[in-house]
Amino acid sequence: MNKGNYAQDLQKLPSAITFKIKTPKFSPKMTKKTIAIISVPSLLLLFLYMAFNKDSIAEITPSTYNLNKETNAFNTLVWADEFNGEGPIDAEKWFLQTQLPPGGSWWGGIIQHYTNRESNTYQKDGCLNLVARKEDFEDQGVLKQYTAARLNSKFAFTYGRIEIRAKLPKGTGTWPAIWMLNKNIDEDGAYWDTKGFGTTKWPYCGEIDILEHWGKNQDYVSSALHNGSSYGEKVKNLGGQKVDRVSDTFHTYTLHWTAEKMVFSVDGVEHLSYAPAIKNADTWPYDMDYYFLLNIAIEPDIDPNFVESPMVVDYIRVYQ
Repeated sequence: MNKGNYAQDLQKLPSAITFKIKTPKFSPKMTKKTIAIISVPSLLLLFLYMAFNKDSIAEITPSTYNLNKETNAFNTLVWADEFNGEGPIDAEKWFLQTQLPPGGSWWGGIIQHYTNRESNTYQKDGCLNLVARKEDFEDQGVLKQYTAARLNSKFAFTYGRIEIRAKLPKGTGTWPAIWMLNKNIDEDGAYWDTKGFGTTKWPYCGEIDILEHWGKNQDYVSSALHNGSSYGEKVKNLGGQKVDRVSDTFHTYTLHWTAEKMVFSVDGVEHLSYAPAIKNADTWPYDMDYYFLLNIAIEPDIDPNFVESPMVVDYIRVYQ
């Protein structure tokens, strides 16, 4: 193999590398001594080939040629937001979802309005600040006492490695989340639904919770998968871990998503792996495009002394 044409040669290789050395056909009449004499030249040829082609042999190994699609394939950055601006968020990347569901309240009994105001969502010092506040705010004919924001990404994708560096809000009753929904979700007011993609109701569309944190259980971070087989308060596909000072220091939250499984971790420490033995529409609606959501919900048991607290995101990066 010509090392100068290594990339071209590599593409021509089969999935397994073998050496073919032509040797005489053996017959039952051959003795062990005869076979040994014939084998020696063959072995010598193999040794000489390896000796004079060390570079090629060393480089073509299972770990470099047969790429493991779970660990090596996702190294190309395909989308990111580093939040390096000042003031409003990048409208080319994000949509602020504000439309209330039927009945005037968001699901799960949460009590805040999501707004499109800069006071709830802005960039500063190289970070996104998504702020939950205690304040009277009327919108869509409904008065509420708390505000926050709910971001939808205008980017959707299937499979990849997601890295998010963030600090989370603090306070009993706060419920921040960074998560994903199938862009086919039928949800009035969601970005992709407004573009005509909404065909499937939750939970059958699928949901990927990269991280959730409840202020009532400070420093415990969890991840979950909602789908037709497991969803809502009885979701079975979940896991979490205690993480030191999530509201005071940045941590890196990672999802590795392949066609076979999903692995969730914080600072490199895994806490959930999901790989159902049977993949069907109920257990694995995760072979389609998903988009990001970032929000802070306020629960009814919010600390009465709560005033405001931000989720601060340094970056979001997607590799494929």
